[in-house]
Amino acid sequence: MNGLLRLQDYLTAHQYDGILLLSQTNLRYFAGFTGTTAIGFVTPNTAFIVTDSRYTEQAENQCEGYEVIQYTGSNWETIADIVKNHNITLSVCAFEGNYVPVDTYMTFSDILVGSKFKSVDLTPLRAVKRPDELTLMKEAARIADEAFAALLPQLKPGMTEREACVTLEIEML
Repeated sequence: MNGLLRLQDYLTAHQYDGILLLSQTNLRYFAGFTGTTAIGFVTPNTAFIVTDSRYTEQAENQCEGYEVIQYTGSNWETIADIVKNHNITLSVCAFEGNYVPVDTYMTFSDILVGSKFKSVDLTPLRAVKRPDELTLMKEAARIADEAFAALLPQLKPGMTEREACVTLEIEML
């Protein structure tokens, strides 16, 4: 499960026609993508992952609710093609202002002519946990508790912090 619906609700509530996702953190949270090269483009009704041939299959397996598009030329031209081919009105487009370098902003603002861009911080959307996230957090805490309990009897005088760390990691695995 990913945060796509939460992101689309956010776009609707703030009257944004779309959002560009570039950070690995937000791509993972809102799309489920764990690769290193992709752009997410989400509107209130549609979602796309634009990536290269190295990650197309991975994105198709990970990004539930997203149409995966492989770019061969410019990834930003591919985004422009999506807007055109899907008849998307992009009056106001959000982007991760605290993550996007100026030259990247200049590139997509030059290609997506006619759009106003709004810098947004998506951290608050990730802060409130979904039920599936809470389940995973509880399971992680249970594993950590059991591993620490298993570590305690193995600690000995003269053991280095690194040795204790390795032992704890082995127990967690």
